[in-house]
Amino acid sequence: MNANAKMATVAAAVAAVVLIAIVAMPRGSSGIGGPTPSAPPAASPSPSGTVQPSPSSTTAAAHPRIGTLAIGRHSLTREGKTFSIAVSTDGWFSNGEFGIDKGDTTEPDAAGFIFWTETPDGVYTDPCGQVQGPPVAKTASALAEAASKVPGIQVISGPTSVAVGGYPAQKLVIKVPGNAPCKAGPNGFHLWYSQVAGGRWATTLDSTIYTWIIDADGAIIWIDGETYKDASPATVQEVNQIGDSIQFE
Repeated sequence: MNANAKMATVAAAVAAVVLIAIVAMPRGSSGIGGPTPSAPPAASPSPSGTVQPSPSSTTAAAHPRIGTLAIGRHSLTREGKTFSIAVSTDGWFSNGEFGIDKGDTTEPDAAGFIFWTETPDGVYTDPCGQVQGPPVAKTASALAEAASKVPGIQVISGPTSVAVGGYPAQKLVIKVPGNAPCKAGPNGFHLWYSQVAGGRWATTLDSTIYTWIIDADGAIIWIDGETYKDASPATVQEVNQIGDSIQFE
């Protein structure tokens, strides 16, 4: 085989691999709204007037490996606590780090979850200016109350005391309105933050976020589910079922 033929063969093989990767990649699999590690804005307030990153947790988080999730239970570890969630329909995909999602955000059956690897420290006092408020006491009730007070959101329900996997928890459902004064995305409307894991932004406007904050023997575990504009009742029910399906080991 001459040199030109070899190059053509290699190029064809590379193109085939790229095509397979594109076809295999689920729509929306990278669209969950954070968290992304980044330095907090200089204007963010804290008791000392500046914000310094917190030390990383010594307890490693475990997450389903990247790829399609089979119907059934899947194990995760957060804040030293191992638990599982039940997936009852096809189409869910794990990003291998912190989230799972399903479908494209423009579809009525699309949804997503963030299982925070580090519990958020506080909320944004200016969501569009991305100004972080001071840290909040690490209790489920204090964090849920702060999350319900983010300027510009619509509180659908809560905070409500619930039980998740046998532990006390707070549940909050909010909406990021379609007429928010800034766009969605990493440079847009922000909700809450972790100094280690980064900031949580709205994946889209007109999204609804379902937050469970669990007190597992003092370990605070924060989970966000989300649906998007024109979400079907079945999708809303599925997101709530996944959150409510948590079982601790």
